Amino acid sequence: MEQNMQVQDEAVDFQELLVRVEQDQDLMQELFAMFREEYPRQRLALQQAVDAMAMPQIQAAGHTLKGMCANLAMKPSAQAAARVEMAGKEQNATELPGALIALDEAIVVVMRILDRSQAGEPA
Repeated sequence: MEQNMQVQDEAVDFQELLVRVEQDQDLMQELFAMFREEYPRQRLALQQAVDAMAMPQIQAAGHTLKGMCANLAMKPSAQAAARVEMAGKEQNATELPGALIALDEAIVVVMRILDRSQAGEPA
């Protein structure tokens, strides 16, 4: 249980994000809502690029997702998206499945945290 809490604490660095938004909790929640709305669209674009094995589009989609996650202090998700981006850049189809799994797993944790945050529960 303690390890699970540590993973969740690391998934979104709330301290860092609050500094970025100047302690504005409403703004932070608004940014999370925007992320929840935009992420599925970006993930779909990534999946379409993967299905077509379009490496430049995989790189671009990975870059977009990396930026979205990094801006919201979602470090493990940003790192996983960076792996996707690099696989596209290097045209490394072997690395891609593992990178996608890492991204999806990291985002599952983030979404659980955002659900709790939205419900007013501690992350």
